[in-house]
Amino acid sequence: METNAITQLSESGDINIPLTIRDILHWQNGMELDLKITSFGLLIQPNQVKRKKRRLEEFRGFLKHQGTPLSDEQLCASVNYLESE
Repeated sequence: METNAITQLSESGDINIPLTIRDILHWQNGMELDLKITSFGLLIQPNQVKRKKRRLEEFRGFLKHQGTPLSDEQLCASVNYLESE
């Protein structure tokens, strides 16, 4: 997927990233962007915020099932396709 756009540098040094590009990249207003000079030019990418490491136990109960509980056989039926051959 290649999408091209042309924009202009304003007198104050601002650039406008077209909405079509922002939508494809899922960039939101107010996002922090990292700017890096490379041998190819300027690389613009989202600032990767360091997230706190979490223990697996903290996610217990995160996904809640609504409705009748499924049996082990029902849960595995969709992936047990080799047994039906």
